[in-house]
Amino acid sequence: MANIRYMVADDHPLFRAGIIATLALYPDFECVGEAQSGEQLLKILDKGATPDVVILDINMKPMNGKETLDAIQRYYPEIKVVFMTTLEDPAYAVSLMELGANAFLLKNTDPDEIVVALQCVMENDVYINTHARNAIKKAKREGSKDVFLSERELEILKLICQQKSTLEISKELHLSVRTVEGIRNKMMLKFDQKNTVGLVTYAMTNFLV
Repeated sequence: MANIRYMVADDHPLFRAGIIATLALYPDFECVGEAQSGEQLLKILDKGATPDVVILDINMKPMNGKETLDAIQRYYPEIKVVFMTTLEDPAYAVSLMELGANAFLLKNTDPDEIVVALQCVMENDVYINTHARNAIKKAKREGSKDVFLSERELEILKLICQQKSTLEISKELHLSVRTVEGIRNKMMLKFDQKNTVGLVTYAMTNFLV
């Protein structure tokens, strides 16, 4: 895997320094900037910074994490977003994943898991650990669509929720990558989801897998 270029935005300097120092121990990561707020992060991006992924806090001022996520998705949709927070309320994990965050981690997460999460997000678009998985399964399932899925669609959906890449799924099911991508996109349309994160969150929330 090519180097993962990342930025970290958090209003606590010690946390930013800790993340940067931790990831510096791994050769596949390159820090391309840091910010103390969502607003400062966007200014840095506007000046031409090109991270693959942003590690983002929730409680920042004047622009909080949700507002920053919305702006990133609007103006820089190619950038992945991984939230790291001290807020253990499952509702935060669910709401942020539904909004399109690629991963949700607690700040006491083991460094090795942070690395795995970032790699998984780059390879598979989503990383869901036990905390996020339990939160999603406990979420309310109001207003869900009654949509029929074929046996093949369910098979692929289960593998996507196991965080397998498109290539891994194609090899396991003996399908072309294009076929897997087509079926995934069709399911996203069925459930009115914009990306793989939304598809996984919807599937788990509604007990489809």
